Amino acid sequence: MLVTLNTLIKAWSDECKSMSDIATTEWVIGNVVAIGFNMAMLHGGFRVESGRVLPEGESAVLLASCLPFVFSFLPSVVFVTESYSGHGLAVLILTFCVWSMYAVNAMRNRDDTEAKASVYNLLDVPAPTTAHHRPPTHTLARTDRRPCARRSSRKTSTPSPSRCRC
Repeated sequence: MLVTLNTLIKAWSDECKSMSDIATTEWVIGNVVAIGFNMAMLHGGFRVESGRVLPEGESAVLLASCLPFVFSFLPSVVFVTESYSGHGLAVLILTFCVWSMYAVNAMRNRDDTEAKASVYNLLDVPAPTTAHHRPPTHTLARTDRRPCARRSSRKTSTPSPSRCRC
């Protein structure tokens, strides 16, 4: 989900971007960092759910797992600030809020597994839809190297074969 989110944020900043323009070294490093922090957060939750943490330490482990959760969104925040788009910011905030509710549920319903499972099921409904919204005029992966139609009406020098020019 984080990789998809970061891809959309980069793509929505400029409709002329192709996947080769999006998948830069910075993008790859950002996604590796995001996935690493996400795995650290999930590891804490797994340890609590599997009973590998003493009951008196569960709250501390779950609370400590919130820090890597926040850090897993840092690359997305960097991507939004570098290449701002209203859609990217909206989806980032919505995704962060929905995912935060999973953490609140894990801490609030620690002892009531039935209530926790019910809330997780409710949260699973909107979570996958947050990254599927995209502006109707955008093409994520362009395969041709001609200038974008929306920008070709502007007076420009000869377009580079490798990317759209404004």
